[in-house]
Amino acid sequence: MSAEQNMILVADIGNSEIDFGIFEKPPGKRPLPWASARRVFWGPACRVGNGARTGGLCFGSFSHFSKKTDLWETTDEIELFVDRIIQNLSIPPEKIVGTAICSVVPEVARTVDIAFRQLFHGKPFHLNHAVKLPVKIRVNNPDEIGCDRVSNAAAAFYKYRGPLIVVDCGTATTFTVVSAKGELLGGAIMPGVKLMQNSLASNTAKLPFFPLDRPKTFIGKNTRDAMKSGIIHGYVGAITNIIEGIKKEMKNPEVKIIATGGLSHIIDSINPKIATVEPFLTLEGIAISYFLNE
Repeated sequence: MSAEQNMILVADIGNSEIDFGIFEKPPGKRPLPWASARRVFWGPACRVGNGARTGGLCFGSFSHFSKKTDLWETTDEIELFVDRIIQNLSIPPEKIVGTAICSVVPEVARTVDIAFRQLFHGKPFHLNHAVKLPVKIRVNNPDEIGCDRVSNAAAAFYKYRGPLIVVDCGTATTFTVVSAKGELLGGAIMPGVKLMQNSLASNTAKLPFFPLDRPKTFIGKNTRDAMKSGIIHGYVGAITNIIEGIKKEMKNPEVKIIATGGLSHIIDSINPKIATVEPFLTLEGIAISYFLNE
């Protein structure tokens, strides 16, 4: 990532993790039209810092890092964490010319907001349904829809156009539906795979908690393998069934399916034909929305 280029820092505050992304600003004030942006400005992500991951597509150069969400973490602790990362990346703080936040945890959003103000001396942009977006919100109560789903819809429609379904595999698994006209129509919400596992382990006397990976068979020969099969195959089966139901309601079997979130690799490992995996979709949607609202 070039220290000569102005950048923005965005934060996606989820129930389990806070994901941060540093994006180089594209030429001009706003992103290019979607076709040109895909052709010119979407490049590979780079690996950075502790806990960073590779993959994804984003504006120019891109760095990603994350940390666990902690309701009791102070502004100073967040500030120190972010400052250390940008120092490790050799990014002068003055090159961060804008910040943006998308949060489903209001208490942590306030802490991150103050930390960003103190570090970068500017007011962060907060993504919500009322800002300028590439999509139009068409649900009964726009205040109820999570900004992470709004961001996913914005990025997916900006990059792929519609109709499409974004499946976000996080603490909760959400399905966000966007029409061919760019209308966010609603969707579905179900427990995430970790909630399913936690529920089994915490509400039974003899079922253990253990790291999940891809089951080798449907028929488990021991308790762990039986749990693994039931949780993972049941999870992917539920996702597949909901997708098919949405397609029928939309009367369009050719709807694009985009998967994101920390556990989207589970879908890909069981059946890679289900969806295109975009691990940094939410961060990209925050960045796109920031540029549209400059």
